[in-house]
Amino acid sequence: MSMPEFATPEALIRKKTILVVDDEPDVVWATTRMLEKAGYTVLSGSTAAEASSLTKMHRPALVILDVVLPDGDGLEVARQIKLDPDLAGVFVVLLSGIQISPQEQAAGLKSAQADGYAIKPFSNVDFLARIEAFLRIRSVQEALRESEERYRILFTRAVDGIVILSVNGKLVEVNESLARMHGYSTQEMLHMTLKDLDTPETSQLAPERMSRVLAGESLTFEVEHYHKDGHVFPLEVSVSLISSGGESCIQCFQRDITERKQAEEDLKESVEHLRRAIHTTIQVLVLAVETKDPYTAGHQKRTTNLARAMAAEMNLPPEKIEGLRMAGAIHDIGKISIPSEILSKPTKLPAMEYSLIKEHARHGYEILKDVESPWPLADIVYQHHERINGSGYPRGLKGEEILIEARILAVADVVEAMASHRPYRPALGMGAALEEIEKNRGILYDPAAVETCLRLIREKGFQLEVDAYPIDKSLLSDGYAASYQDTLSILSRHTD
Repeated sequence: MSMPEFATPEALIRKKTILVVDDEPDVVWATTRMLEKAGYTVLSGSTAAEASSLTKMHRPALVILDVVLPDGDGLEVARQIKLDPDLAGVFVVLLSGIQISPQEQAAGLKSAQADGYAIKPFSNVDFLARIEAFLRIRSVQEALRESEERYRILFTRAVDGIVILSVNGKLVEVNESLARMHGYSTQEMLHMTLKDLDTPETSQLAPERMSRVLAGESLTFEVEHYHKDGHVFPLEVSVSLISSGGESCIQCFQRDITERKQAEEDLKESVEHLRRAIHTTIQVLVLAVETKDPYTAGHQKRTTNLARAMAAEMNLPPEKIEGLRMAGAIHDIGKISIPSEILSKPTKLPAMEYSLIKEHARHGYEILKDVESPWPLADIVYQHHERINGSGYPRGLKGEEILIEARILAVADVVEAMASHRPYRPALGMGAALEEIEKNRGILYDPAAVETCLRLIREKGFQLEVDAYPIDKSLLSDGYAASYQDTLSILSRHTD
């Protein structure tokens, strides 16, 4: 069978080509002149042999064929043309000089499998109208055939698996990719149903999905199928309802996602390893701060506890809450570069020494900026003394320029600092701390963070004293010596 022709120049010419075969020269001349005036390319012949050879050679859109020819029967020639698969789509109109009844015309058409009948002599106008009607039909049929052929090529050559299912789950059509994916031949799969492939877990979900598809919904989901050798493999499936031969069917595209799933697992394992490494790094930093300044270490723990509770109350995503917890635990790590005698000084600091203290946010950023992390730890630490109105430090950021984690941490930081004892003053108390954030809500502090903090402490009885970030020193010797050494190396650059 010949390959389909999709809009090639030759195919377009053939759609406008008509072959006229009659042993009467006047009929051939008159018919040719009429058709050429109408814009068609006309070929002509006078014998049965010419009719057969010219049709095979040129594959015209239409053959106008005399029933009686000097070397053969036009009906037989018409039958041979219509039965030849390489000439599919060629219309045949029979011509006869004998007046016969409509019943005899119908019998002749049936015998020759021809498409139309005309009695000579005929009206040019009527005959041309019939010819053009045939060619319009042929054009529609050709377009449909080409569309079906295109689909068939896509179906058979697609990289993804494609299966057409009946509404009861029987496999009606299967392409090579799907059969190869499951380890079967296409013929083997055509004797199977979807239940033969689904794992029990997938089968449980099949009825609900099937009902949704039959209701007209297109779905994409993941399933697990059995391979012929018994192993289970994952697939991504896209399913939709289609009509085939007037019946509802389900078209299903399937893609083996074994490699993708493995890559996801590898990535998840890498992320978990990174999390543990970051956790260890944070613990080392917390230990370093505890060694340097016990007051700062306790403050970080209590501030972290409050900030994390606020973030959860504000419905932040779990990832942001975890990042805030990590950053909060070391938000004052920059103080490790400040002399201990300044940190623990029991009196109010002079302006120059206080300016050194204010540099701790910048120092913290410098310490953390090279630490690989899934969270913006360095930026949160950098911004935790910024204020909504731009009066904070070190960069004078305003409003939305400040990360939400840093805005939450700023409120928790102020409340803990005012409510707790410091070397240079006694605790001011929780009442004074809450009055400060309430008075400056929307001015210095994020309004939503302030509202949340007030609600947690006044209405829900939140307590600062709980240790939010206990140090797990066992981790430091549990395969993370490299992280420990890396962290000490980072710290050494800021404490020399």
